[in-house]
Amino acid sequence: MSRFENRLFTLLRPHRGNIALSIIASFCFLLPVELYLRYFPQTLPQPLGNYLATGYHDDLTGIYRYNPGMKMYLMRPNYEREMYFNGYRWHHKTDAMGFRNPVTRSSADIVLLGDSMVYGHGIEETSTIRHFLEEMTQKPVANLGIQQNSIHQEYQVLKHFGLKLQPKYVFVFFLQNDIIDLTMSLSDEEMKNFLAIPVSDHHTPYFEAKPLLTNWLRPINRYLRELYVIKAYIFLKKYLRTGQYANAEKLIGDYDDSWQVLPFFQEQPRLLLAMKFHLHALRKIQDLADTHHFKFVNIFVYTGFFKNEENLYEQIFLSFCHKHDIAFLSLRNEFRTALEDDQELFLKGDGHFSEQGARLTAKIIVSLIDKM
Repeated sequence: MSRFENRLFTLLRPHRGNIALSIIASFCFLLPVELYLRYFPQTLPQPLGNYLATGYHDDLTGIYRYNPGMKMYLMRPNYEREMYFNGYRWHHKTDAMGFRNPVTRSSADIVLLGDSMVYGHGIEETSTIRHFLEEMTQKPVANLGIQQNSIHQEYQVLKHFGLKLQPKYVFVFFLQNDIIDLTMSLSDEEMKNFLAIPVSDHHTPYFEAKPLLTNWLRPINRYLRELYVIKAYIFLKKYLRTGQYANAEKLIGDYDDSWQVLPFFQEQPRLLLAMKFHLHALRKIQDLADTHHFKFVNIFVYTGFFKNEENLYEQIFLSFCHKHDIAFLSLRNEFRTALEDDQELFLKGDGHFSEQGARLTAKIIVSLIDKM
């Protein structure tokens, strides 16, 4: 034993009873707090409850793991846990590929690509678009949706997972927040690199595959961050500093080229660049459809929450898809009629598809397939 250790032992030995008592008292105080935060998040202010109980993270029990080769977060394969957000609870379970499907399939007639609306945020798997679409068509349907995906992630998922399923139909959903999500996923340089790649080239990289930076403390941090008292401390520290905390989905809000000179894009150059990226990606997905012999449909999700942006994006997509012979389907007419009839197509206080909204979406898609 070193001299320092001897002195420390000599100093603490007379007080070991008090030290042990303090540790026990701290544990007895923190344990009820930990249990309360863990099992009653719905009683807390919504941002704090969401932060504590969400599974949308890559810590020890989070549903995500980073894939540098695709520059995106994928969901953990064969993983299940209870999820919570905005007062809603649901069971999350993934297949061997890491997607929210009840069984692992080697093929699927229909592939769905999109963000949390397709994934089924806030609802059980039996209430998702995938479930109803499979039930209505009696064809195998694969849900490849991941929360907060943009066209970058959807293009990557299609190349790495979707094509292997040899689909007959691929439906790519667009929600109004997808463009800003893209600006959060890629740098300006990466988006410009993508725009320089020919439509038929699906091999040239447009980003550098860099693993997330980590250190020897990360495994320890992962365990500590599973304690809800630690999570609450981190949240409150951030909240008090900034005065706000982001929700799971940031909703913000394209073809003759005249859309590019609109103030909406001129005043937000990153959105302009991201919109160009998105449209180029649609052409590349159409090229994959032509090469691999499946029907590609670009689906526009209408919510009515952000009418100006939704009207703008819908007109751009409608014109662009017509020019480039890309199938386009807008949910606007059927959704607007249903909303006017007071049908609850979206979860209250959340904005994602309810069971009723997912069922209506599947019904609209089935009608399109019948016409095809």
